Amino acid sequence: MNETRRSKALSALVSEPSVEAAARASGIGRSFFFDLLRDAEFKAELDKARAEAFAAGLAALKAAAGKAAATMVELLDSSNQNARRLAAVSVLTLGLKAVEVEDFERRLSRLEEILEKGQNGRWVDMGEDEIVRLKRS
Repeated sequence: MNETRRSKALSALVSEPSVEAAARASGIGRSFFFDLLRDAEFKAELDKARAEAFAAGLAALKAAAGKAAATMVELLDSSNQNARRLAAVSVLTLGLKAVEVEDFERRLSRLEEILEKGQNGRWVDMGEDEIVRLKRS
């Protein structure tokens, strides 16, 4: 199989939303793509490439998060009442979501800790007036 075409097809499949779009963008026939997608090795390579592309996108979003937060805080002082309202709603919504995620992570960590200590089948105080019974498997 032509490695240049294979590599070009891989790049197109990672960057385009469909096989048809990848075929158009790369100038390679659709049947070549469908042949590649039946190859387990290529499919694994494609999955890895897509995961890497997704991770790169997440890294870019994480890097921009501080700037986005600063913009939202700036908008709280905007002269435009609608911009202030939308910024306030966004800040509150995202703040509450962050608290929920932190709480979930704390509770999950506590459960994992309990399970690792072998306290299965006992009543366990999770804190904040919450008691759970861990059942035996």
